[in-house]
Amino acid sequence: MKRRRQYSHPRLGRDAERLAWLAQGLVDSGSRAEDAFWEGELRALVSKLLDSDNEEPMNQALDRLHEINVRAYEELADLIEA
Repeated sequence: MKRRRQYSHPRLGRDAERLAWLAQGLVDSGSRAEDAFWEGELRALVSKLLDSDNEEPMNQALDRLHEINVRAYEELADLIEA
């Protein structure tokens, strides 16, 4: 009989996954042009989520980033607060 895989982290929703990916891209970027791209994408998604009163993906992304990439967590948190 097949066994179900045990995942250490529950899967994130699409928006939360994208937020985490964008925040990691921002901290890994190597130029101002890249910074501007990643930050613009993050701002657009955060604005969309805030406008629709959907904060859960942001909380999920922050929780995941806090565990795996503190710099990305800080970038996303600063952007959300702004």
